[in-house]
Amino acid sequence: HRCGFRAMGAGDGPRRVRVAFVGSPGAGKSSVQMRYSSRGFRDSLRLLAADAFAEPREVLGEQVMLEFWDTCEVEPRLRQFNYALASVVALCFSLADPATLDAAAAVYAAQAAQYCPGVPLVLVGTQADRLATCGDARVTPARMREVARSIAAAKTVTCSSATGEGVDEAIAVLTQVGLEHERGLAPPQAQRFAQRLAQRFGCLVS
Repeated sequence: HRCGFRAMGAGDGPRRVRVAFVGSPGAGKSSVQMRYSSRGFRDSLRLLAADAFAEPREVLGEQVMLEFWDTCEVEPRLRQFNYALASVVALCFSLADPATLDAAAAVYAAQAAQYCPGVPLVLVGTQADRLATCGDARVTPARMREVARSIAAAKTVTCSSATGEGVDEAIAVLTQVGLEHERGLAPPQAQRFAQRLAQRFGCLVS
């Protein structure tokens, strides 16, 4: 069966930049995508990997196809597809819930290292609008920098899907980091990686 993986090479059209959003349930990863893609916000929202978003945009002087893939939480095996051919991994956590930052480092950064080694990580602090009401139960900038160093994150960003503040900037950072990674990945390497995925999951690669 065909899983939709595609290794892009010269002459294949715009380069693809795929952002894999991962993080604890309730960390706000789906809301960030919804705010950016539809300029809307829902407090309760769940997207699956199949609900991918794609749009063309220009980054660093190059036309690219930006894609979002959300975490599929149906079964652990399907979660691996969320990392397939990722250009950058968005490790999402709630600024109002330190436990979600711990999980981003201990669980999701480890998964990224296993399923897409070498792909850059970006720490994305969400729900910034809740900082004013969460008291001491918050993630401090110092703690965020500490975790970023421990997992060798390429960048850190913060945003609020409820207000929209920082969302466009966060997506811009993710896209730029992903594009820089893709520019450093030669087409033969991408093709070989796609073929390994096909063999592992029994898929066809176009």
